[in-house]
Amino acid sequence: MEIRVARNKLLVALQRCQGVIPVKGTMPILSYIILEAGEEGISLSATDLDVTIRSYTSAQIIERGSVTLLSRKLFEIVKALPEQEIYIKKQENNYVKLVCGASSFVLVGLPAEDFPALPSYKEQDFFPIDKKILSDMIRRVLFAIPTVETRYTMVGSLLELEGKTISMVATDGHRLAYNTHQLQHELEQKIKVILPKKVLSQLKKLVDEVEGSIAASFQSKHAIFTSEDVVLMGRLLEGSFPNYQKVIPEKIKEEMLIERELLIHALKRVAILSDDNNRSVKFQMEKDTLILSSQESEFGDACEEISVKYSGQQRTIGFNAPYVLDVLGVIDGEIVEIGLNEALAPCLFKAQDATDYLCVIMPMTVQ
Repeated sequence: MEIRVARNKLLVALQRCQGVIPVKGTMPILSYIILEAGEEGISLSATDLDVTIRSYTSAQIIERGSVTLLSRKLFEIVKALPEQEIYIKKQENNYVKLVCGASSFVLVGLPAEDFPALPSYKEQDFFPIDKKILSDMIRRVLFAIPTVETRYTMVGSLLELEGKTISMVATDGHRLAYNTHQLQHELEQKIKVILPKKVLSQLKKLVDEVEGSIAASFQSKHAIFTSEDVVLMGRLLEGSFPNYQKVIPEKIKEEMLIERELLIHALKRVAILSDDNNRSVKFQMEKDTLILSSQESEFGDACEEISVKYSGQQRTIGFNAPYVLDVLGVIDGEIVEIGLNEALAPCLFKAQDATDYLCVIMPMTVQ
């Protein structure tokens, strides 16, 4: 293998791979990337066996071939090099010579055969997805995906596509995020899959970075997302997603309207003195008034009064402050609508008059 490639193009390809490389792994080979030189350019691939990314870039191919190299070291070297052409040549015993300007390196590589086999897929089974819709949907549910699976949760987000409708939902048992959008193209088949959190995180980075369109396909227990010069493949989660529809309130007895930014800043201040164990903040609701309060036995208490639009009965509800702030951070709109039912019943959070996105938060017992 012998190639010449622009430093900036190689850096972009390497940077994409870094998010997939496991921090700690039982297989040392997963800390490597495989560099392949074909007829028209090169590809760099990384995998943790659940998520795989393959990035393509143009290069001058002097001799075709492939080799695996330690990803982090190669990335650090290329990042530190000047914006000049890089010359890479595979030598005997999988040693690789890298030259850029006055800098020269010899890297210890491994045979390409040692790298895990990457998932394969059919090229014809893809459909387009709007980048902005996909980015917004991931942003709105990612915070609600738990890091550890329990009896009532799954460490992924349910993705459903039918006709022109796409929906995504995630829950950690304490809160639920749901959003839906309309696609430009109608799908012939109905799709219902569970995407792992790491796949969604990498997909969010991808759609925010690439300039071209995004296409998707779901086949052989994998989700595949492609753009002009990159492919992201992720293993789908197996099992049944919790019945989220039972959690979403069908009817709302009372609602409160409040300025989103006003609530965010007030809640952040009051939460400073919330209990470190449960981060509870009391929401005391009176006519056109919301009183936020917290108490920490060792440090003191906090209270702040906010003007709202509310004509329901007086009530006091406890919420985990970070949970509410996570929701407020992804709601688009100046006015937030909080839907209320019986005491300790799930509460609905959404932008005023919004129909495409909602969150449900379970309240806490207050004393």
